[in-house]
Amino acid sequence: AMDRAHRLGQRKVVNVHRLIMRGTIEEKVMSLQKFKVSIANAVINADNASLKTMNTHQLLDLFTSADTGKK
Repeated sequence: AMDRAHRLGQRKVVNVHRLIMRGTIEEKVMSLQKFKVSIANAVINADNASLKTMNTHQLLDLFTSADTGKK
């Protein structure tokens, strides 16, 4: 849907709203995307502050199944 909204010739501002439910695979994917962006930004930044904020539990949580989380 985002690609259709951002088609060639589009001159107006396009706002995209994502609805992500807790405990779903979409939540894990979004979390992983945010993590990857923070890693990329850390590589670009000289101080690597983003890497220092991620603990082991947060990293492992990215790879666990959505249904094994909190209920």
